[in-house]
Amino acid sequence: MTGCLLYAQRGPEIDEVLPVWRHLWAETNAVEQAHRQQEGGQGSAPPAASSPPTTAVDAPEPAEVVGVARSPHSEGLVRRRALPLRAMTAAAVVVLIMGLVGANAPAARPHMTGLYNIVLAPFTWSGPTPASQVPSRLQTVLFRELNAWADEVSAIQLRGPDQVEVIEPERGSNRNESLHRVARDHGADVVVTGRLQSIDGMLTVEIELFLTDRTFGDAPEFVGLHTISVTEPVDVLERNLEINEELTETAVHYLKAVVAFVRGLGDYALDDFTGAEGRFLTAEAEFDLVDEVPGHHRVRHDVLYLLLGNTVGRGDKARLDQAVDYYRLALSQNPSYTRARIGLAEATRAAVRCQAGQAQPGPLELAADHYRAALAGDDGDDGSQAFLRMQAHLGLGLAYQCLTIAKLGDHWADADAEFREVLRLHATGGLAGGEARHSLRLAAEAKAGQALTAYLTAGQSDAARYGGYQTAAAAYEEALALLDRIDVVRPRNLERELIYLRNLRSVYQAMDAPELTDVDARISATSSTLASVAKRR
Repeated sequence: MTGCLLYAQRGPEIDEVLPVWRHLWAETNAVEQAHRQQEGGQGSAPPAASSPPTTAVDAPEPAEVVGVARSPHSEGLVRRRALPLRAMTAAAVVVLIMGLVGANAPAARPHMTGLYNIVLAPFTWSGPTPASQVPSRLQTVLFRELNAWADEVSAIQLRGPDQVEVIEPERGSNRNESLHRVARDHGADVVVTGRLQSIDGMLTVEIELFLTDRTFGDAPEFVGLHTISVTEPVDVLERNLEINEELTETAVHYLKAVVAFVRGLGDYALDDFTGAEGRFLTAEAEFDLVDEVPGHHRVRHDVLYLLLGNTVGRGDKARLDQAVDYYRLALSQNPSYTRARIGLAEATRAAVRCQAGQAQPGPLELAADHYRAALAGDDGDDGSQAFLRMQAHLGLGLAYQCLTIAKLGDHWADADAEFREVLRLHATGGLAGGEARHSLRLAAEAKAGQALTAYLTAGQSDAARYGGYQTAAAAYEEALALLDRIDVVRPRNLERELIYLRNLRSVYQAMDAPELTDVDARISATSSTLASVAKRR
């Protein structure tokens, strides 16, 4: 029986099925002994039944308990003589085993609960029969490596392959949809599987990694299907396990890079830029190992360079030049990468001090050119594109505003037009989730931009056009209200709130307004909240 279960790759169920089988064996043996004694006229008690030896099998995850109820007619078995009792029991056991072995798909399981959930689905074979032994060998090696890794990192949960259905494209759907369905059914962050195809003596082994937006919502470029493959003559792959080991090693390095990347995103979201940078550099090192392994595969280094640029630029303003280098690396791999183009523009603009006599027009004009180039590109869906356009219009407005403040031309009207476009896109974008929060933040920045223009032009010839102090105060209050609608407390948002409140205080002070006392109280409360959040980091 254990041999049947192992052959069917149902090893984890052996420890659960054996007690049931032993119980049936003992019960049947006792009844048969009684039956024989009745036929032979013997009245002595039957000897104690011995149990079959136990087979120990290491199981990656406990399976559900299989229960077998005793027949209500078992007491009458001693009177049935048409079929030997052991044969009946053997038939029952065979039915039990075949029910376990012959199931087309595992029973539905609850969603995984790890911080990072990885599903390894059964590998599939396409080619002449009998099927190659490569799929099972490669699948076994990969599961062994991933299982050892999951044992080391408590945040990782692994499921499969005997607990996961075979992934085949459904009628009317594509491969991505099938992989996404499996990820959704198990609550997975990453789905790993393999497809092997043999044509004209050549065998292609392709490992697929499907990354979900469950974790990668803030990096949509990374969501979807990534593949690593190698093609060799069938007889070479059949004989050469080293090729399989190399391919497996590549997949493991890729997954380690993915987990490091995800953890970096988590640190980045919490404004822990030092921690995020370390995670992203770890991911880069693992991706480099993937690149060194022979085979046909491509890693999206441009996404990693984008995140590294964002991290070092926001973590330390003195490292903006390094951020620029990362953005340029991303663009060298993907010239149409809009996010990297915007990042390059942001880092270039942020390095300029917006004060008269301390700014040169060149960097700001270069930043404006990059924003315009980003607006001319299109590398996302409608939602992502709306968010990217908001970023580019906001940055262009801030560049125009900085040029004017630095006495490098009069661009108040240009800046105001860009801020208005940001607010229009926010109102009509229909964004959800993480992008909705970013949209609120960008809209708040645009309102604060309008408030600063109104404040700086108050008392000048343009005061009537931009509204003066009253408009500035109202715009800052609107910006604060937009920030308040963000449902996630982050130090960066609290820091922006403090800047808006202090600017609002300057406006009220210039107006000699009674609201000054209230703003002071709000500044104190926000400062306390920021200090409290900083302690929990």
